[in-house]
Amino acid sequence: MKSFLNFLCTSLLVALVLFLPINVFSKTIKYDLSIEKKPITIHGRTSSGMTINVSIPGPVLKFTEGDFARIKVHNKMDVNTSIHWQGIFGNQSGSIVFAS
Repeated sequence: MKSFLNFLCTSLLVALVLFLPINVFSKTIKYDLSIEKKPITIHGRTSSGMTINVSIPGPVLKFTEGDFARIKVHNKMDVNTSIHWQGIFGNQSGSIVFAS
């Protein structure tokens, strides 16, 4: 009876670990990005350019595989703007998974 109880407890523990949602073990990484036109100076010449958090290039966003990314993007430009997410792998169709 004791060995059956040990087997049952071990089986339950293994089942919990295997079937728990992956986000139990991951963390949520949050970033807040602001895209706006600001004066920039390159090689002593000042001009206006699109910045992300008042810098060019924008900040490096760091994650570990399995993390959830919550990224808020505030477009303060006068025109529609898009961001190229370098290094983020999507599904087979090429779209980023769970991006909205």
